[in-house]
Amino acid sequence: MVEPYADSLAKIPSTNHVLCHSVNKVTEEMLGAIQEPVLRRGDCRRQRCQIRQISMYLCHVALSLPQHEVASAFGYDRSTVSYACQVIENRRDNKALDQFISMLERVVAVLGTLAKTVPHG
Repeated sequence: MVEPYADSLAKIPSTNHVLCHSVNKVTEEMLGAIQEPVLRRGDCRRQRCQIRQISMYLCHVALSLPQHEVASAFGYDRSTVSYACQVIENRRDNKALDQFISMLERVVAVLGTLAKTVPHG
């Protein structure tokens, strides 16, 4: 027998989902703080994609979340997360991007620690 509240519980995001969305928002804010405003539609799409790829990378690498959990949180397939991680890893040859991602890794590590220590109830 299915519990009457099971359906509503399925709609409540897990801690990892909330954490992934928080990482995405932090990445968006930090990237927005260092970039010029985007005016063209194509640039906006590219920027959203870059934010999502960096966020997926951070969730997998800095938070040690399995790729399938990151994929679930972002609403994508695991192979998309794998590709995003590969793209970002390859782009870390750029010193400025590497420094930016290293800084974000430290911020995200703090978010991960907070998520583990704050009681959920």
